[in-house]
Amino acid sequence: MSRVAKAPVVVPAGVDVKINGQVITIKGKTAS
Repeated sequence: MSRVAKAPVVVPAGVDVKINGQVITIKGKTAS
């Protein structure tokens, strides 16, 4: 695995991140 994959992901303000097991849900102000 590359070193890039080990870097933390910066989540901007106003973005909702939910982790449920192996499912990651990300929602922002555009609801994408």
